[in-house]
Amino acid sequence: MAKDLYIDQKNVCYISKLDRLKGHSLYRQVHTSFIDTFFTIQQARPWEPLLDEKVDDAVFFNSDSTECLLIVLQRHPDERSFGTARVYRGQLFQSGWRFQPSMWLTFDGYYEKYSTNSFENISEVARYVVLTDGEVSISGCDIDEYYWFKYLKE
Repeated sequence: MAKDLYIDQKNVCYISKLDRLKGHSLYRQVHTSFIDTFFTIQQARPWEPLLDEKVDDAVFFNSDSTECLLIVLQRHPDERSFGTARVYRGQLFQSGWRFQPSMWLTFDGYYEKYSTNSFENISEVARYVVLTDGEVSISGCDIDEYYWFKYLKE
């Protein structure tokens, strides 16, 4: 089954940006801190999870790198439906990074284009949604900073 061309183009652009970002200590600090935080969140849950979850590699920073978005990928183990994702918002305080849940993303209609419910496919669609929500250009792979870091807080 052929993947969506627009989703693929945005992801190719973003992967190049992400590869450069991974070379910076800020990325490693934030991503590691979030993985630790998310592990604590998972352990504190009083119930067994219904979904398999994985922290995506993507981190989307605002222009001064004091806020960021991260994505937790979620899939159903039985593959009856396409996965979902949860966006988490990170904010830098004097004491370090703090994370809180934000939007929950569902991908109705994508199961036909991505018949495999893999974390890789869920990641591609989730990154595409983050990259295209708000006012964005067709080319490039920058997020709408106003939309994600100001408008959604109001």
